[in-house]
Amino acid sequence: MSWKASTHRPWSPGYDIPLSSKTLTATHNSFSHDRNISTHANFEVVTAQVYSMTDQLSCLGVRGLEIDLHYIDELAVEGDEESAIRMCHASEDVAEQMVDLCETFGWDVCEAADIFDYDEDTGCRPGAPTARAGFEEVASWLFLEENANEVLFLKLDSSLNDEDETVSTIVSDVFGEDVIFSPTDWEEFSGSDDWPSPAELVAMGTRVIIAGSESSTLVFSTDSDAVEVLISAEDFDTSECADVEGFPEPSWYRVQGDMVEYRLDRANSTIFELVPGSDEALTSSMTDNVMNCGFTPTFDRLDADLMESTIWSWDTDRPETGFDLPRAAVISSDGGRWTDVETDSDSGERHSFACRNSGTVIFPSGVRFTHGQTV
Repeated sequence: MSWKASTHRPWSPGYDIPLSSKTLTATHNSFSHDRNISTHANFEVVTAQVYSMTDQLSCLGVRGLEIDLHYIDELAVEGDEESAIRMCHASEDVAEQMVDLCETFGWDVCEAADIFDYDEDTGCRPGAPTARAGFEEVASWLFLEENANEVLFLKLDSSLNDEDETVSTIVSDVFGEDVIFSPTDWEEFSGSDDWPSPAELVAMGTRVIIAGSESSTLVFSTDSDAVEVLISAEDFDTSECADVEGFPEPSWYRVQGDMVEYRLDRANSTIFELVPGSDEALTSSMTDNVMNCGFTPTFDRLDADLMESTIWSWDTDRPETGFDLPRAAVISSDGGRWTDVETDSDSGERHSFACRNSGTVIFPSGVRFTHGQTV
């Protein structure tokens, strides 16, 4: 793990404060990435993510995943209802355009290109990974010994044709009901007070929070159990800032970017293209405002540069070395990262300071000294 990703680890500041007062780094369509074409929608030439969910969790410090689930009856295996529930990046609007194109050129042409008529789910590939496969990938990471203190948030964007309880069954099988912080746990633990902290969730063993539109025993439903405020990067404005004191009710506030591109070329010409505008991307320059407003940044195409914008880290070529005058570490107003400034009497700079006891280093219970060295 890189030192940058290690700053997201639970012994960083905030491990003992309620989730409602924290932000985390999340990704949009987290499962769809460059290295596995079966996770792509048809015509998708720029996917949502560069890296797999495992790499996002391990290398980029992501702790919020968004997974699209679609129930595709044509892909159901007899006697195995859950086989029809696939991870797929499809939308009704794009599906409608694909169907129109295939009816124009003939479905035999489309099927030869791995495009099948799945109605509003057209665009999903027949080899799209199952929901179980996706959850198992996440669980394999979560249950590693070195991740025993990690907490994850999963957002399900689903079109399930009333197969909600099937998803709950899969989730229960893969993670175990005791690992999931459910709406019932909220009532028993939090009531109307506040979310638990990551430390409290780990102590209870409930390290996974799942939210979605479906109504089931293990999932916070946006229709009945919780509130979701989702703003596109294009529409976000700091006037939309959330209550910085936190959200006592079950809720999550997100700003989401979009960088996915679709294109179909035929006979040396482009006959279908869908490209988001530059203002639809959630960029590193926006991240500071998004997080200061209490929203979770939800990225497309998350990479190291975007990840840097979500953490407190030294700016490039900082701190300066070999200086004679006193200097202070401050947050840069430009990029939100740490820089150093002169603090001598002639500079006119005034900064708060703290003293340390150089003979004592204190780590939270259960944290080894080696962890302190990596941060």
